[in-house]
Amino acid sequence: DYFFSRFDQGDQDYAFTDNDTACFYCDWEGRSDKSRVEDTGYTDGNGRLVFTVPTTFTDEKESQVFNVNVDVKDASTQEMVWTSMQFVVHKSDTYVGIASNVYLIKKNESASFPIITTNLLGNPVPNISGDVSLFKRTYTTIKKKGVDGFFYYDSSFDDQLIKNVNFVSGSDGRTQVAFTIADGGDYHVVARVRDNKQHEAKAAANITVSSEQYVSWGRENNDRMEIIPDK
Repeated sequence: DYFFSRFDQGDQDYAFTDNDTACFYCDWEGRSDKSRVEDTGYTDGNGRLVFTVPTTFTDEKESQVFNVNVDVKDASTQEMVWTSMQFVVHKSDTYVGIASNVYLIKKNESASFPIITTNLLGNPVPNISGDVSLFKRTYTTIKKKGVDGFFYYDSSFDDQLIKNVNFVSGSDGRTQVAFTIADGGDYHVVARVRDNKQHEAKAAANITVSSEQYVSWGRENNDRMEIIPDK
């Protein structure tokens, strides 16, 4: 997956991806080994060979980094040399970034989320319409028996849509949306935009809401406690 980082953040820390669907330093789904095309051919009289790499997305949820590896064999000596290159295939001509002014609020308080829309170079683009969805994340934890015979906690989550609002970025490519959240829990906030070809880009932020009621936060197989500062 490609990590978009061309926008100058300044004093606001925007996220330009949804970390639930992107993985920049790992390969959960084996996508890094996915071969899109393999081809062979002969160079022309000028020593050139042109081939086409298909860039149509299928199940990819984020922009992608393509790696091209080329092997060239000398017909007389059978000696081989190789080279490689990378290029980015953007899923959309427009990117959206979302930030959170707070990470922890009490129930019935309001949380605002700044929004920025940019082009591929990271320059703000005005008058881009999109929407932001607020999801309540509910965790379910069970114990599963591992191959070693011991039982381990296994947590999964389900996102329930609470509210969806539309936005249009201003003349500086910026705007913000706000949600008043009535119940405690963990919330996932997803911003989406589409370019002129209806290609979607999205980004997400998270916020925690405290309350008097019991809330399941999921459980891991360690005794660590994650501290979420309110300032």
